[in-house]
Amino acid sequence: MSSFTITKMARFMAETFTSAIQKISDVVVGDHDRARFVNRVPIVENRRGHYVDSFATASNEQGHYLAQPIASGLDAGIAAALGLIPENSSRLSLRLHFGNIDDQSLNQIRTELFSVSLSGLGPSDRDALADTETAWWASMSSVCMETGVDADIFGAQIALADKIQRDPAERLNRAVETLYSMTNAYTLKDGVPVVNTRKGADGKVVAQDGGLFGAYLAGYRLGVQEMDGIFLIGSTESLDNVLGNFSFSNEKDEFGRGKSGKINSSLYKAADLVEAMSIVGVLKDSWGALKNS
Repeated sequence: MSSFTITKMARFMAETFTSAIQKISDVVVGDHDRARFVNRVPIVENRRGHYVDSFATASNEQGHYLAQPIASGLDAGIAAALGLIPENSSRLSLRLHFGNIDDQSLNQIRTELFSVSLSGLGPSDRDALADTETAWWASMSSVCMETGVDADIFGAQIALADKIQRDPAERLNRAVETLYSMTNAYTLKDGVPVVNTRKGADGKVVAQDGGLFGAYLAGYRLGVQEMDGIFLIGSTESLDNVLGNFSFSNEKDEFGRGKSGKINSSLYKAADLVEAMSIVGVLKDSWGALKNS
């Protein structure tokens, strides 16, 4: 396929994607509270019947759409929905895209690639690794951006994803680099994995992509991540039984929303790091350890 064709295809996908975002008005995902909390907007069904979720379109104070809508951009789940991952290799990408981070998925990643040494492997063995569901998921995840993207950047992401799709060596290298980056995207604070952050161009805190997932891969049962002025406590298991009687802060954000409490069974929020660590302490007392042996 020529570079001109790829560019044309990327632009078409970008325009289709952003056009769909502009038409969205109501949240239709199952967990409305979590959807609103992370600024997710309704799931869009594309022409293949798969689902793609995206960040809310930027609008001005009158509610009119801006010329360049901002979306979350390409990730492995969207790549699978657009056919950039072979259908028979897309199961893991789609499971993880919709939050199915469980022992089954984590063990699959460890077995297929995370715990595999590439030293001494020949071309055929490397190609076989590049075709695992883990390699497809991790390599396409490398295209993700920590901030929103517009149509032009999304088009560039599509072009890069096409290169990953066609080149097994590129796919494997990116997959390995992504997994390594994830496991280095958090720092232990008193034995608790806390996702690394930096200040974005707008002065807001941006969490390093994949930090919580890296903690899970390393065997931690939870992780803490700062986002939009609050702190998330994420886990691979339900926290409801342990946190059912926890006294959460009554603090509200600028929109009157609670800054503490349950988002879903495996994801809670805290108003500040002190409260987050208090929640972690309750979980540690109940579990006995934060990391699986």
